[in-house]
Amino acid sequence: MTRDEMAVRMRLLLPTLHRGQQHEVTHKAYFKAVNRALEYINSHLDESITLYCLAQVAGITDFHFHRLFRAVMRESPGEYITRLRLE
Repeated sequence: MTRDEMAVRMRLLLPTLHRGQQHEVTHKAYFKAVNRALEYINSHLDESITLYCLAQVAGITDFHFHRLFRAVMRESPGEYITRLRLE
């Protein structure tokens, strides 16, 4: 998935995650966190990538990162990495 495709996907998913104006800033921060992780994944695809490492890159706990990544990307971080490696 290209960076442009990810941006379009995130814009399309924003309304489904958006539950009020007060959460808009939080959602933007979440998308930035996932985007940082996606950039890390794409640049370190040939290395071992752990959920803990991705959560550190995103700046949130591993549990919260997993839930957030799945909500935005519609697949788990592990599924996403595996799919990229097979493509």
